[in-house]
Amino acid sequence: MASLVIDSSLAAAWCFPDERTDYTNAVLRAVSAPLEAIAPRLWADEVRNSVPMGLRR
Repeated sequence: MASLVIDSSLAAAWCFPDERTDYTNAVLRAVSAPLEAIAPRLWADEVRNSVPMGLRR
C-alpha cells in the first residue's frame, strides 16, 4: 500500500517559486526520501498542462 498520493497541484507548485508553501516543500522533502508514492493516472498530463498555464500567468 502506498504511503503517499501525489496530486498534480503539488507538483505544479514545485515548478513555480511563488506557489511554494511550507506544506508543498515538506511534501517535496518527503518524496525525496525512499517511500512508496502513487499518483492518479492523469497526473503526468495534468502536470504537463499546468506548466504552460503557469508560464502564461
